[in-house]
Amino acid sequence: MGQKGTTKKIRRVRLTQDNKFVRRVFYRANWNLGGRFHGGWWQNINSDLRKQIYINDRSTLEQDYSGLHVNLLYGLKGIQPPLEDQYEVEHLLLNFSTKEQRKIVKGVVLNAINANNTKSAYAAYRQQQETGSREKSLKDKQLESLLEAFKNKHPKIQESLCSDKGVELMHMDGRITAKVIKHFTNKNIPILSIHDSYITQNQHTSELRKVMNKVVAEELNGFKINIDQEGEGSDQVQAFKNQDRTNALDYNYDNVPSYEITEGFKKRYKRHKEWLKKVYQ
Repeated sequence: MGQKGTTKKIRRVRLTQDNKFVRRVFYRANWNLGGRFHGGWWQNINSDLRKQIYINDRSTLEQDYSGLHVNLLYGLKGIQPPLEDQYEVEHLLLNFSTKEQRKIVKGVVLNAINANNTKSAYAAYRQQQETGSREKSLKDKQLESLLEAFKNKHPKIQESLCSDKGVELMHMDGRITAKVIKHFTNKNIPILSIHDSYITQNQHTSELRKVMNKVVAEELNGFKINIDQEGEGSDQVQAFKNQDRTNALDYNYDNVPSYEITEGFKKRYKRHKEWLKKVYQ
């Protein structure tokens, strides 16, 4: 995120055939800082609504690579990131569940990567929380204990926290997203980006995972790191079934959403197809 009063540079990229655009936003009048894609309406709705997006009458899945910046920090040092969950630390906030604490750690860390100092990281985290929520009332000392626990878990990258590293990493993940979009666009497969996550039709989630691993390695000059996603698509479930895996604990089928197509969607999709006929007659 750009600081107040900074100069932004913008490049516009055509996303669809009806003259809609997303734009890449760069910071501090520097093409090497920032560069994420902004402007898509799907970026401005909550994740529950995004789960209900259909593309060309097919259900979709949002695959979240929220640990990408942490993994990139390791990769830039030529170090393989640990395989365990990056944001799971000792249970310190006893008024929150371990799952709730993990979400807080993730938020604090991502803000710390983008901040110049710890106080601004904590303030930025609280600003993002809902008014009246328990998270918004967390004190600096509580957030500091979580950040310190994260540093203890990841000592090899701790110096990158609160060092204004975020704008450089955004430049990398902006290039990664550009390559991902180009790959799918060249194959006429729609894809929607939300910074470090992507929405595709369910049958393309395995392909997205392969492409992500490929382009991340390209950004790291061939060094391959462990990157993982949150969310599994129907194609990945089918591939898993094809391996004759019988242990139910091996795979979490609850992560695969299933939604009924609404009457409103059917009407909108019908209007869309009629519009396409007129445009391409």
